Amino acid sequence: HLIEICDAVAVASLLNATLVIPIFHLNNVWRDPSKFSDIFDEDRFIGTLRQHVRVVKELPKDVLLRFNHNISSIPNMRTKAYSSPDHYVQKVLPKLMELGVVRIAPFSNRLAQSVPSNIQALRCLVNYEALRFAEPIRVLADDMVVRMMKKSSLAGGKYVSVHLRFEEDMVAFSCCTYDGGRKEKIEMENARERSWRGKFHRPGRVINPEANRRDGKCPLTPLEMFPLLQTKDTLALSEELAKFEGYSSRLAALDYTVCVQSEVFVTTQGGNFPHFLMGHRRYLLGGNAKTIKPDKRKLVLSFDDPNIRSV
Repeated sequence: HLIEICDAVAVASLLNATLVIPIFHLNNVWRDPSKFSDIFDEDRFIGTLRQHVRVVKELPKDVLLRFNHNISSIPNMRTKAYSSPDHYVQKVLPKLMELGVVRIAPFSNRLAQSVPSNIQALRCLVNYEALRFAEPIRVLADDMVVRMMKKSSLAGGKYVSVHLRFEEDMVAFSCCTYDGGRKEKIEMENARERSWRGKFHRPGRVINPEANRRDGKCPLTPLEMFPLLQTKDTLALSEELAKFEGYSSRLAALDYTVCVQSEVFVTTQGGNFPHFLMGHRRYLLGGNAKTIKPDKRKLVLSFDDPNIRSV
């Protein structure tokens, strides 16, 4: 949700508008019903931005009354991906002035990457200062970092974090195969249909898992990277993780915190998570954060070479 939140604040600033704490869309893959306050510290978010954008936790009662207490009744200003600041000023602002309130959904990647420097600076303020994880996440995540450092005592407490993105949607989209046999094939086919509805069955579309792997397009598995591997399940007790189970965003926040504190970060598959993490690490470490992005085409050749083994 990071990119949507940063852009929402930026658009509110462009329009000189009050921002209502964002409501997250329920992803059809992850099915995570978490609210903003379940993941982030709401009061810090509002307080940090006070001098830049007014943020409120909910719509005023008189506004809700005008729309029969149904947010879906508020006009939705649909915008194209990567819309320019001028688009918001010319198209959205007049409607906002007329009605006093508008909503924009969906809002993923709805603001151009190239914006005036003051707006970009506001995005950075949101991401690196205003957004802090909620206390239950921070407490466990900090404990996990300490435990990881203890397990890395031979290296002076330094450790490498790896983002594999070995997730259902990514594996399904890659059209790669692993060791799950027919069951895996059926599950991945169902996942593709849920998310992309026929995209992979269009005329002329050829799916070649082996070619995808040789071309470096397959997500790597945990055992293909490092033999001395720690995960949430080894760094935290089952009862500690229980309250986060079923909430992918909160679990990702634990991962994020442990990765931010690592000596080296390895990213293998792209996506918003590693991009935000790399920027955050540079911000915290004065531009000196170490990041490795391996060439997966060459890695696959090594993995498939029977003369090479892990030690």
